[in-house]
This record gives sequence, structure tokens and C-alpha cells, in this order.
Amino acid sequence: MSWTPRTPVAGASASSQENYAPFAMTPCEIPESSLTLGRRKLAAAIQIWRGCYERNEWPGYPLEPTLPTYPNYAESRWLEREIALADAGLIDFFDDPVIGRLPDSTTEINRDIMRAG
Repeated sequence: MSWTPRTPVAGASASSQENYAPFAMTPCEIPESSLTLGRRKLAAAIQIWRGCYERNEWPGYPLEPTLPTYPNYAESRWLEREIALADAGLIDFFDDPVIGRLPDSTTEINRDIMRAG
């Protein structure tokens, strides 16, 4: 099987191939807009590297401890899933094997708060 790009542009074609049988291959044409963006990103990286080299300043990770945060959208997605799992009877998030069972007097209140939240 042979393949010829519709518009021959040097360096604008690639292929991807499965690494398991039947090892199917897909030819790809890289759009000029993607090539342009790639060139701009490369130019910026070279300029940043050149400036670091000339000043002998190599910024990196901060030396002081940092506090990573969990994205709000991911937390919301998990809480929604947790409630759905509890409603389906698949989990009881008020009988947590890590933190233990919540007091019975607060279980219903907390469950209502979680569902309303």
C-alpha cells in the first residue's frame, strides 16, 4: 500500500502505527497551523534557554515547601460520583475504612448535607 499526501509539504507528514497485531498504520498530515505553533513554541524555548545561559540563572522548583491543591472541578466530580455510588448501595461513605465510622447521631445529618451540597 502506498500513500501520497494531497499537498506535498516537506516535514508535514507523519504516521502512527499500532504496536500489536495487526500493526495497522495511519498516515497523518500535520496542518500548517500546528507546524506554525510548534515553531513559535520552539523559538520561545530557545530564547528562554539563551537568557538563562547568559545570566547563569536556571529557575526551577521552589526550595520552600508548597501546598498542592486538588482542582475544584475534580473534587466536585468525585463527590458526585461518591454520592451516586452510595445511592446505588455500592459504598457507605459514612463507614470509612480509613477514618472510621462516623457517630450514628450525625450520620443522617451528614448524609443530607452531602446530598444537598
